Amino acid sequence: MNYEQFITKLEKNKIEYTLLRFHSATSVEVGHFGYRFDEDGKSTGGWIRNCGDDWRTEWQKWLASLTEPS
Repeated sequence: MNYEQFITKLEKNKIEYTLLRFHSATSVEVGHFGYRFDEDGKSTGGWIRNCGDDWRTEWQKWLASLTEPS
């Protein structure tokens, strides 16, 4: 899934997000989770803020819902 598809899916599902730009990369934060895209719109990975809490299961569900076909 590229950046445009990711944002489209967020907006289609009315999921609030924050865009952060660092040089040529774009990060999309959704709640406790983030996803990073390079200058070509390709995914370069994700992260969980506040890893002290166990957000992994929730993050996996969130990511699956965004990456599965519409």
